[in-house]
Amino acid sequence: HRHMFLAFYIQNMLRCLNLILVITKQKQLSYRMKLFDDCEKYRQKIQLFFLRTSGYQTNRMGNYYKGFEQKWNATQDAGLSDFINSDTPSVEMNARLEQNLVNLIKSTKALFTQSFISNDGQSYMDEGQTRLFRSLRDIAVERLSHYNLFLNVRGQQNVSMTAYHNDFPGLVHFIYTNRTTDQLVAPTVNVNIDSNNSLYNLIKQRIWDYWQYSETMLSKGYTSFMLRDGDFCYSYFIWFEDSLRKPMLSQKSMKGLNENKPTGILSGNYYKDLMCHLFPSEPKGSINCYELFCVHVGLVSNQYVASSCKKLSRKLEGSGEIVVL
Repeated sequence: HRHMFLAFYIQNMLRCLNLILVITKQKQLSYRMKLFDDCEKYRQKIQLFFLRTSGYQTNRMGNYYKGFEQKWNATQDAGLSDFINSDTPSVEMNARLEQNLVNLIKSTKALFTQSFISNDGQSYMDEGQTRLFRSLRDIAVERLSHYNLFLNVRGQQNVSMTAYHNDFPGLVHFIYTNRTTDQLVAPTVNVNIDSNNSLYNLIKQRIWDYWQYSETMLSKGYTSFMLRDGDFCYSYFIWFEDSLRKPMLSQKSMKGLNENKPTGILSGNYYKDLMCHLFPSEPKGSINCYELFCVHVGLVSNQYVASSCKKLSRKLEGSGEIVVL
């Protein structure tokens, strides 16, 4: 089905754009150029799809596609190619380019929404496919709504970062996830959560940008990373333990995994498949998987971040055992 390819193209375009938004000039030139080349490749595939779709120029979705193309051209005019190809160390993305890139990401998301989710637009999908997508959407909304009130209450009564400051100076935020039970621990960001609070919005956006970056790096075979950007240092670790809480080293490389398979649990359980791939000789269910994502102030050293993350993981597990990070 051609619409499945369009979803794939848009999803990969979004992945590349988000990575470009958070990368620094400390990344190798070849890596930055590959991201840009991938963006251009998927943009051309999206363009070709719409050119081959009759009648798209006159319907609502065609307007979203034209908006997407306009945002891409504006981002190019703002100097995206120069930023990608610059070999000057530690050059920051200028404000104009960053704003145009954010607008392009929003336009790409809107194109996906209009193509697959929206009720009020015309679509290239036939009536049966449209009904199926809308039914799936309604099921997802209904099931997620069950958690809405609970999460709102937890957001107001959750443990704040203040409880961790004495033991972990310099720690701004963390997300600790038990991928075996799909449970997580994350404190409330310790600032006023008013929607107009610029500091809160900045920290929130940065957390989710780099969380997405960490998941992308995981899909590429990386089990840890540490990255400095502006005022913050971001770190990510994933590790495995047996039923006795002893660290386990993987029996196979992660390089053989499908890089295009999304992480998470919404489209199949990525982590259960990952454990089966890495530990083929172990009984199913005998391996546990954990993730830790941390944000520290940028002034602390790499050694301090690694030590702090290791100490934090032990505290969160409620165990004195050393966790291999």
